[in-house]
Amino acid sequence: PFFRYLLMRVPFIVDPLSHARMYTDGHRVGYSEKFVEGESVEVLAGTSCHEILHIALDHITRILALPVPVVPNIVPAEQRERLGWQLRMEKGGRAADESINWMIKECGMVLPTDHIDTPVYHGMALEQIYRLMGDPKVVVVGGQYSVEHTCLGEFRPGSWQAAPAEE
Repeated sequence: PFFRYLLMRVPFIVDPLSHARMYTDGHRVGYSEKFVEGESVEVLAGTSCHEILHIALDHITRILALPVPVVPNIVPAEQRERLGWQLRMEKGGRAADESINWMIKECGMVLPTDHIDTPVYHGMALEQIYRLMGDPKVVVVGGQYSVEHTCLGEFRPGSWQAAPAEE
């Protein structure tokens, strides 16, 4: 009943430009038709509830209140602030996912096979997880910035690259 109540009150929109499976802006849920067409009903239900929890727990606002990770001096000064904001959203999003994925599974729902779920984070708020994760490591690879995520010593490769550094 809890998830059904929330699902009935949040608009879902098709986003033809999205490369994400599903996402939320804090008010609605956007989704890729390709993801919806290629997944089972069980995974779609679990992923929908995952996004709904981000809204119910006000994760977007809470992520914006987190400290910006330190960006190393290998990044030119004029790009550090933008990259810091991107890192905060990336790291905060991962912390938010860690804080809810175990709850979705505890309710008997199914998430995509590549979802993140680190047992040591179970029962923690996203702010606690964010502090434990440590800052992503920024490295230069082939003239572009790449991010290595570390979660309590676990290596997780970055999922995006920033604009190339100006020479």
